[in-house]
Amino acid sequence: MSTLSNYGHNDTAGCYANVNGIRIYYESYGEGEPLLLMHGALQSLSALSPQIAELSNYYRVIAVDTRGHGRSSADGTRLSYRLYARDMSALIRHLALDSVYILGWSDGAITGLILAMEYSSLVKKLAVMAANLFPGDTAIEAWSTEFVRKRLAQLRSKADKSTRDEFAIRVNECMLREPDIAPAELQAVSCPTLVMAGGEDVIKPAHTELIARHIPGAQLMIFPGISHMAPVEIPAQFNQTVLSFLQSR
Repeated sequence: MSTLSNYGHNDTAGCYANVNGIRIYYESYGEGEPLLLMHGALQSLSALSPQIAELSNYYRVIAVDTRGHGRSSADGTRLSYRLYARDMSALIRHLALDSVYILGWSDGAITGLILAMEYSSLVKKLAVMAANLFPGDTAIEAWSTEFVRKRLAQLRSKADKSTRDEFAIRVNECMLREPDIAPAELQAVSCPTLVMAGGEDVIKPAHTELIARHIPGAQLMIFPGISHMAPVEIPAQFNQTVLSFLQSR
């Protein structure tokens, strides 16, 4: 097992997969049934280090750098959450896996919802943390959206933008216009699902409840007093919540 600080830069555990016209970087840890981990916007798989360390004791954890993030490449295709989901479905098939458990955080949670909606045969169980179905003040705290707008304006105004700056612009633009999931679409999610968020999340509690209510049989967990950063803010409690869900029958 690698040290916690080495996740995302472990050449022994890391591999590349050529899928959907790009190179996806992922690292595998542990043995057992496959569990796909997906991080949030402008993060990398290292953001889920506490989850990799714990969950790989029970599952074959496949932690992914999504398109353009971390060590994965990107092309000029317009970013969307459905594109991220196509990438992940292609990766699952590239790895010759019949189906996987999924844990997604923020953007990774949105991607997980779309995978379960549109590629249902590939998803055995789904745990999502801090997903939203659409942008706007009914779903997301207004201050958070304003923060993204300001960050985008700052990036656009830079005179000498780096490649990472250009990609960050694309990601922030995507966050402001997407996702575009109608609540009724969640009826297509047929796998056991755990919907999580923090009580002080940027995702409004009523919106998280809306998601859980529209997924047949979904479980709901709101962590009181906890922010959008629950996986790293309360890793032990978060991991146990996910484990209890994944191991339940």
